[in-house]
Amino acid sequence: MPSSSSSTAAVLLLLVSIFASSLASDSDHKYQADEQVTLWVNKVGPYNNPQETYNYYSLPFCRPSQNDVHKWGGLGEVLGGNELIDSEIPIKFLKNVDRKVICQLELDEPKVEHFKDAIESSYWFEFFMGFVGELHSDKNGENAKHVLYTHKNIIVKYNKDQIIHVNLTQDNPRPLEAGRTVDLTYSVQWIPTNVTFARRFDVYLDYPFFEHQIHWFSIFNSFMMVIFLTGL
Repeated sequence: MPSSSSSTAAVLLLLVSIFASSLASDSDHKYQADEQVTLWVNKVGPYNNPQETYNYYSLPFCRPSQNDVHKWGGLGEVLGGNELIDSEIPIKFLKNVDRKVICQLELDEPKVEHFKDAIESSYWFEFFMGFVGELHSDKNGENAKHVLYTHKNIIVKYNKDQIIHVNLTQDNPRPLEAGRTVDLTYSVQWIPTNVTFARRFDVYLDYPFFEHQIHWFSIFNSFMMVIFLTGL
């Protein structure tokens, strides 16, 4: 389970669903050097209520353009609230990026309040899983301050011409204050691995990866819905 610590690596849930390319084959997912790799953003929502999800850009993240490229799955994906949108973050196969600005985010009062509400509700986002920001308190646990993570470090493991695994760490927290302008940045590091493409999901089969707290409210809500429908 990812924590709100900026040093915690957030593991990609479904690699095949996130990375795609117009040139890479769907059957083998092979890339050429410097070929564009599309990073899809998906959804956001409160961690303690995984059934409540919204479009990624329902939060006021700045977006490179308004001409969103969407990728829709089957009916199950739609019912699950999945809506993949091209982030337009320039990532090329095997090309490292030290630190590059995605865009400048101008923080006004509505945006600050929107982000604060998301942070207090422990909103996570999915393309990788990570937290939007966190509350920083003083030594006495008082005077909490909202901060927004502004840098995403993307670590990609590859085997020859195929992507195997992706991690995300976040850092460079900045205070949420109206009137400020912050740079949203990213970096990319490519690391070779001996794991084959066919075994790329083995890491997700470990029990600790799926371990999570029981959402009693969701269970109770589903139970009451069954009783209601049975009554009808």
